[in-house]
Amino acid sequence: ECKFESIKPESLYHFLEFLTEGLAKATRRLRYAQLKAFYNFIIETCGLEIKNPCSAPILSKSFRMPKRKVRKILDKETVDEMIYNTKNIRDRLIMELQARCGLRIGEVLKLMEAEMGCRWKSFPRSFSGIKI
Repeated sequence: ECKFESIKPESLYHFLEFLTEGLAKATRRLRYAQLKAFYNFIIETCGLEIKNPCSAPILSKSFRMPKRKVRKILDKETVDEMIYNTKNIRDRLIMELQARCGLRIGEVLKLMEAEMGCRWKSFPRSFSGIKI
């Protein structure tokens, strides 16, 4: 048992290291942000005149936001060629829905014919050269 004011940044660092061992950098950053928000809440709610121990440089540097990966975007011609070269009709339709509607694979696979309703008839007669 210890007083709230006696908690040091080094103790929090070791706690967060233990808590987030083996996790992704983004998850580690999230746990740090949650702990910092908790301390801010306690300090404001209780009217304590202390500095948030999570604001220490050792913590903010160790649990930095990871750099975002740059996504490679394919040009329209490449996507059209990939779709056209797909032999399986099901796969071709899935790729069409992903490319043209922006659906993710999970969303495409969960689509049901009943959900399409009358819109099913509004699709063009062919998808990338396939007659429907």
